[in-house]
Amino acid sequence: MKALQLKDIGKKNIKTLILFFIVLIVLTVVIKSLFFYKGIYFAPKKGVHDLDISIESIIPEFKDTFEKTEGIVLFDLSHENDFDNEEIDVLISRIIDRGNKVEFLTDAENLDSKLRKANSFVVILPKEEFSEKEMNLIKEFTDKKGKLLLVSDPDRENEINSISNNFNIIFSQDYLYNQKENDGNFKFIFLEKFKKNNITRKLKKIALYSSCPILPFENGIVVTDKNTFSSSDEAKTGFAPIALKNSILAVCDITFFNQPYNTINNNNQLISNIADFLTKPEKEFNLADFPYFFEKATIVTTNLDLSKHAINLKNRLLKADIDSNIKRNLNKSVDNIVIELFDDFNAIVIENLAVDEDSFRINDLLFNRKDSSLVHLSKNNVTILTILADNEEILERTLGLLDTEEIRNNLVDDNLAVISGLEVQEEEEEEEEEE
Repeated sequence: MKALQLKDIGKKNIKTLILFFIVLIVLTVVIKSLFFYKGIYFAPKKGVHDLDISIESIIPEFKDTFEKTEGIVLFDLSHENDFDNEEIDVLISRIIDRGNKVEFLTDAENLDSKLRKANSFVVILPKEEFSEKEMNLIKEFTDKKGKLLLVSDPDRENEINSISNNFNIIFSQDYLYNQKENDGNFKFIFLEKFKKNNITRKLKKIALYSSCPILPFENGIVVTDKNTFSSSDEAKTGFAPIALKNSILAVCDITFFNQPYNTINNNNQLISNIADFLTKPEKEFNLADFPYFFEKATIVTTNLDLSKHAINLKNRLLKADIDSNIKRNLNKSVDNIVIELFDDFNAIVIENLAVDEDSFRINDLLFNRKDSSLVHLSKNNVTILTILADNEEILERTLGLLDTEEIRNNLVDDNLAVISGLEVQEEEEEEEEEE
């Protein structure tokens, strides 16, 4: 009996022990769940990341605003210029957006003809020097308020000073740096000091990435702070990497024109301001710019014998994308090109002109009439170009010289040229060729 009772007690102890372990396990699971539970995993829904949100946090908002104008911006590619076209894509696109045409000078021999029709000329990092003849053409261009943009970079060897020195603008050979505040590199400088003008309009802060001082400092329109120094003069502060003198803008740094550097701070606004500068028409076209002071014209001659010359002139204008027609009567409400002989000339067309058998007088200047011609440009309410000659042969030769350097060599003033002794000059040239 006692043995049976002991056996029952043992079974109860085993059950109690098993129950104890079960309770212990449950309590362990509950306690771990309370302290370490992270929730049930659900796979995220598939979707596209909103890139606009992250981009706006990196790139400042910029909206290009501008006025549409007409003109031609000429870029120099004829002096082994040390840049790739991709580096100026942003600038070129802004120029085109403003309604201007972009042309490229690939042969320096064409500088004369290209500048005649251009409103602005851009020279970036030329590795070849500009000749004296080329500089005379560029000076004449800027004297007529043609815009000139010069771009250099201290990290690339170039001959930009072969142009700029002629305008008393000097690009230094050293570089600017700032070790206290920069865009990740001591040569990547920030600028926040601006002289008020159209180039610095709406600028608060820009970044340049390889810049140099431009002298003299007085022309500077963007100025460095007290922590920016020059590699050649570390004791001095206050430099100008961007300068403006009359119609000439000088910039030392090409990198900020290029993506993605154009998006930093107000660099995009600076590029747009430069595009506005290049596309704002201020150039004063004169006689040496024939035929680009016309958009369209009426060719007038009262002498039927001169009709073939009028037709030839019309065809030449067409090649320059200038529409024209031919009439026998002058209409002073439209632009005209008058071609006549001195004997047929109506004095109403040119004021202060008197013609007699052996000479002609204009503005108190007396000229021999024999084998001579006169080219006169009037720009009042309308543009009237008048070509007069002693005879038909001289007229034909004069028409052939209208878009050549010969007109410039015979200018009396900006809008009057007198070409004398054309027949004699040609005979002399023939004699030299025979020799």
